[in-house]
Amino acid sequence: MTESSPQHWLILSHAYNQDGSAASITITDKIPALLHANIAVTVISARTGEVDTHVRHIQCLPMGPSGLRFDLRHVIARRWGRGFRYRLTTLLTSVLLFPFIVLERVVFGLSNHASWTGSAVLQGLRAIRYRRPTIIYSSGGAASAHHAAAILSKRTGIPWIAEVHDPLVERTSPDDQGTARRPTRKTRYLARVEALICQRAQMAWWFTEAALDHARHRHPVLSERGHVILPGCLQPDVHPCETHAYSDRLTLCHFGSLSNDRSLAPLVRAMLAMSAAGSEIVADIHIVLYGTSKDDCTYSLLQANPGAPICIHDRGRIDRVDAMAAMQRADALLLIHSDGELGPETIPSKVYEYFWIRRPVFAVTNRNPRLDNMVSHYEGFVCSEHDEASIVAALNRCHQQWKSRKLNPHSQVPISVDDAVRQIASGVDSIIGEDKPTIT
Repeated sequence: MTESSPQHWLILSHAYNQDGSAASITITDKIPALLHANIAVTVISARTGEVDTHVRHIQCLPMGPSGLRFDLRHVIARRWGRGFRYRLTTLLTSVLLFPFIVLERVVFGLSNHASWTGSAVLQGLRAIRYRRPTIIYSSGGAASAHHAAAILSKRTGIPWIAEVHDPLVERTSPDDQGTARRPTRKTRYLARVEALICQRAQMAWWFTEAALDHARHRHPVLSERGHVILPGCLQPDVHPCETHAYSDRLTLCHFGSLSNDRSLAPLVRAMLAMSAAGSEIVADIHIVLYGTSKDDCTYSLLQANPGAPICIHDRGRIDRVDAMAAMQRADALLLIHSDGELGPETIPSKVYEYFWIRRPVFAVTNRNPRLDNMVSHYEGFVCSEHDEASIVAALNRCHQQWKSRKLNPHSQVPISVDDAVRQIASGVDSIIGEDKPTIT
């Protein structure tokens, strides 16, 4: 990064350089390509991640008590780990902040990250004064990054581009019109932020066609300023000594979070049905969870069926390097898609890492043809969480290939983050009227 760089981008991202965060990977992985293109970068983020010494990196705490409690937990965990000192300090912090958190929720009723907007705006104005960026780039993740970018762009006149990870507004199905949930202050806030993006950003992009189409439907003014750009990811730094070897059980490894909205339950129900039908395949399957534990729905299913031959192990939290090594050793990489109405509009960022590892992907998806086609293109197994028969069929195919030792690495070219940066830089070039830096 040099002062003579033809462009200088001010990037706002709450979760920047935060280990294990999908929102972090989406933006942090782009930085090497931007620097290689001689684009100077200043990043404003929360304190939840490590300081990036390769760029000008400004970290700031949120102004609100709930956001402060959330961020301090990450700061304390990085410094002391998650042992006794962490538990004691976070308990004291929660007790001290509790009255203010209650007051904040009564008065504002927004998410933890919303109050980071004010801090990002203050730091952004200071950075703009001294660095004079040519573009403001918000990446979220947290909607507060987009909100802060909208304020900064309006105050300074600097063009703004926005990268929307998950849709901010949940679409409503035609059959849900009569029973739609009443909007809360949080959902109204997210709707206002989406409106700002569609109305004011000179360029905005989503990760699926469905997400873009529904944003355009809500805000026709977006028009041709809206795009679909797959984020991809950097090629993982895999260890050459880590290789796949078949064992006595078919090992499906899941990496990342699980919840009742992203649950193993559809897969477990299918396995219970197979077991009840006398299938011996279930006893050959070993599911291993990295970085998470069983979600509540899955736990309840297993508690209700104590004799079922279903083997699920939680391996706990691991860093990215160890996760890459574990992915290389897996028979297949398990991808659990999100439940609910946002399913057709989202693609889990973990899938891009999976494609780089080249092990087969076993994907349980939610009405997302784009994701289904991607997994099939990369020679994986696709089934629907809404179709138990499709899960059973996919498990049978995967087991058959495992038994015949034909769970081979795919032969397709993975999705590179450089492709995304090329498209974004091309769009920025048309906005600011400068020659696009060469990205090789």
